[in-house]
Amino acid sequence: MAAERITSRANPLMTHIRRLAASRSYRRETGEFLGDGVKLLAEAARWGAALTAVVYTPGVRLPDLPAGLRLVEVPEDLMASVSPMEAPQGALFLAAMPSRQPPPALTGSRYLALEGVQDPGNVGAILRTADAFAAGGLLLLPGCADLYNPKTVRASMGALFRLPAWECTLPQLSALARALAPRLLLMTATISVLVTAPTSMESKMACRLVPPPDTQTAALSIALLPFRLPCNILPDRLSHRHR
Repeated sequence: MAAERITSRANPLMTHIRRLAASRSYRRETGEFLGDGVKLLAEAARWGAALTAVVYTPGVRLPDLPAGLRLVEVPEDLMASVSPMEAPQGALFLAAMPSRQPPPALTGSRYLALEGVQDPGNVGAILRTADAFAAGGLLLLPGCADLYNPKTVRASMGALFRLPAWECTLPQLSALARALAPRLLLMTATISVLVTAPTSMESKMACRLVPPPDTQTAALSIALLPFRLPCNILPDRLSHRHR
């Protein structure tokens, strides 16, 4: 694949990258997000992320990439000016965002919902952990950090490309949870509560969540049941050294 070469900081692609790194609203307006690093790029390509461009510095060995992908070589000083990292890793990539709307029903075995988790690094780490525990997906209530903040993408270490993740309102979550046969783990910035729809095969206990008054989950009333995690945990997905 032949690569372009860009040397100007004023190039439209470089301006676009800086805006993607800095602005949640711009990411949503354009439908694209930014990732950094060769390892993360390899994960994105491996798991079928909708890559739109790769920017790299001379000498960087790129992973196998889809045919026809836009490749752009830039000098190291230009990479430093556009990278969201203090120490750039030699490659950036742009990708199209998948739909953030939750499905009409959840059909997997277990799910995780977050509320008020505002640090993007924490959201990314939770994504990684949910992926390692074979969760069926992650649902973010309002007040959480952006799924596609570069810090979230980096901290997920590729889990964002494997694990379905959606944004939803409290009414949407309530409707999904009440119809949910699988289990749902609800986490706020200050509490974690295990929630699931009751079944005839399990004892059940009606309970109202009582988190701090500034959290939306104070309005969520649902049955609580034991939450069992699988034994086939994938340690490599928790480690910074995973594939």
